Amino acid sequence: FPVTIGQVLTAAQMNGIGFWRVTTVTFTTSSAVAFAAGVFNADYENYRVILEFVPSASCNLACQVNASGTAQTGNNYFGNRYDLRAGAVVGANPGTSHTIMGANGATPAHNTLSMDVIKPAVSTVRTSWHGTWYGANAATFFDGGVTSAEYNVAAAHDGLTFTPSTGTITGKYHVYGYN
Repeated sequence: FPVTIGQVLTAAQMNGIGFWRVTTVTFTTSSAVAFAAGVFNADYENYRVILEFVPSASCNLACQVNASGTAQTGNNYFGNRYDLRAGAVVGANPGTSHTIMGANGATPAHNTLSMDVIKPAVSTVRTSWHGTWYGANAATFFDGGVTSAEYNVAAAHDGLTFTPSTGTITGKYHVYGYN
């Protein structure tokens, strides 16, 4: 559809175009990174989350869905990740979170996660996510893989919480909405 300079578009009009940035947040030395309440909402059916971070120590990174900004800790997470370095599927079901990736803490570290969260704001659907992750430090360490999981209770969720198994993480995340 044609768009003119200065025109204000509705969410419904923007959905016809593609990905739209919802938020970008920078965090420093955090023991848990929680999205603000309402990041996932009815404006979009699905969301792309890109997380870039450096941990204070090598760790695993857990993911939980949020309701009203609070992480859901019930024993309702089902999922696995395929770890390329280990050459194996890693994961325990059910759990109180989903271990989404391994992360390297050696200097200089670079860890990324890109995943799609499917219909998190729909109360009649179980929130699920899938994506890829990568961690490296210079040329001495590489790990990566794929991840997928769901929160096995149909409920609306408005964000995510990422928690390292040890230490803290520093970085930023981007959230994009799409239909």
